[in-house]
Amino acid sequence: MRTRATRGMTLVELIAALAIFGFIAGLIIQVLGGGLDLWSTGERTRDESEQATALLDRVELELRHAVSCDGGEGEPRVKLLCDVLTMDTNGDGTQDCRAQRLLFVRRLFEERTMVALREAGTTAGATQTWFGEASAKGPELLPTEGLVECALVPQPD
Repeated sequence: MRTRATRGMTLVELIAALAIFGFIAGLIIQVLGGGLDLWSTGERTRDESEQATALLDRVELELRHAVSCDGGEGEPRVKLLCDVLTMDTNGDGTQDCRAQRLLFVRRLFEERTMVALREAGTTAGATQTWFGEASAKGPELLPTEGLVECALVPQPD
């Protein structure tokens, strides 16, 4: 005959153990979930901060080379313009996008590294302007006079 001490767990003891195990597992999942949420928020903040830093570094580089010269007669030759630009992004004839724009003139420091810009305007009758990259040959580009008009405009979504 078996004694009570050698028998297995009763159904009540098994249910109680499962309930305690489920409660502990739920607490662990809740703590880990909160930690993962906090980590993903921190990563998102870090990514946004890196993008903002890169943007500000680019604006700093551009504005550091900004120039202004006034001949003393009439309107200044170079000015800083901050306005709102309206654009037709899908070509349907309606202005469906508004974006802030920062427009100014800066020194063309790219002339030091781009042969085409060093040769710009060396041939009479040059017809092309420079749009951030030298796709044309140097003599085909209009003379730069060492200056370039720079427009910083966010791209529409």
